[in-house]
Amino acid sequence: MGRGDLTDIGLGSAVFVVPVCLLLGEATSWGMSRLAAAGDEIAEGEASIRQLFDEAPIGISKLGIDGRIIEVNRAYGEIVGYTPDQLVGMEMRALTHPDDVAETLALIDTLLTGERDQFNFEKRYIHADGHLVWVSVNGSLVRDAMGEPLFLIGQIEDVTERRALREQLALIAITDPLTGLPNRTLFMEHLEHALFRSEASGHHVALMFLDLDRFKLVNDGVGHDAGDRLLRRVGQRLLGALRTDDVLARFGGDEFTVLCEVADEHEVVEVVGRLRQAMATPIVEPDFEQFVSLSIGVALSTSGSTAASVLLRCADIAMYQAKHLGPGRFVIYEDQDEGDAGRNLRTSNELHRAILESQLVLHYQPFVEVDTLRLVGTEALVRWRHPVRGLLAPGEFIELAEECGLMVQLGA
Repeated sequence: MGRGDLTDIGLGSAVFVVPVCLLLGEATSWGMSRLAAAGDEIAEGEASIRQLFDEAPIGISKLGIDGRIIEVNRAYGEIVGYTPDQLVGMEMRALTHPDDVAETLALIDTLLTGERDQFNFEKRYIHADGHLVWVSVNGSLVRDAMGEPLFLIGQIEDVTERRALREQLALIAITDPLTGLPNRTLFMEHLEHALFRSEASGHHVALMFLDLDRFKLVNDGVGHDAGDRLLRRVGQRLLGALRTDDVLARFGGDEFTVLCEVADEHEVVEVVGRLRQAMATPIVEPDFEQFVSLSIGVALSTSGSTAASVLLRCADIAMYQAKHLGPGRFVIYEDQDEGDAGRNLRTSNELHRAILESQLVLHYQPFVEVDTLRLVGTEALVRWRHPVRGLLAPGEFIELAEECGLMVQLGA
């Protein structure tokens, strides 16, 4: 092969090689630019994630398996009163109220064991200045590719105000707004619990119905505002006369109820004596002075046989028997029929109150044409929604309403 041949081959080779090199150069440049672009995207993504983490409105924390804080955002620090830097390295239990530590650790353990993927509950943190902060906590666990725990992620939201409002609403539901005493609902819960405890202790549960004698004279004579002030003062005096474990409630109107656990009837008489003594001196207000006497009915539970509704009914009967005897008397219920006189007196007084407190309701009886099954009319029938005895038919009270001159009010 001659020199010219080599030259031709070389030229030919050169012609072939040069474009390939150029292509490789372009590919390398393109790849580097793509890698650079991808790196920029990753950096931008990380910056966005960091910004979301830092500026999130809820508190976010990264917690080590050892319970120490690795990282938190600004909102987390604001909730507990520390800067994010101050929190790094701090043990989570140092922020947690001592009474909530055990529950928190138990929930974290369910994540570590795989029993659950996440949890949500409310707990108390101790703010940097010492006050308590209620937070809603959502916790989850991050694992590596082998499934081994890496760290915990926690999200917290300050629910202190929300919880306070919830507790306030719950308290309103079980508290008499006038006196601040337990209302009927809460009293019945206490009564159920007391009866349950009495089964084991062998003690009696004493339920007392207290009615203010001639209270209507106060409302009529000096007005309902004065009557309300009187009820508040009576509640304070009665409460001061009772033992720590006794329960006083305003049951409605001018009626109070007392619940106490006693060994025998003699102890009941002692409690009644203290209640009556509490009312021995007049209640003095700027616009009136009032001596208050109480009619008291007492019912004692019997072992294993007394339901709350039965005990309430018996105390109610005893109270009306006491009123029938005259002001300032008390009666302990005995297992016998209350008698027509006592029953009529009680029902008469209750019917007056039922009309004033809108306890009467209407039920409608449809009239249907038999052949066509067409509704052709209705009859309005009165029923008495009695707070103790339940829904009463007219036969229970219409005749008595006529005797007491209450038919006009009842009809209205």
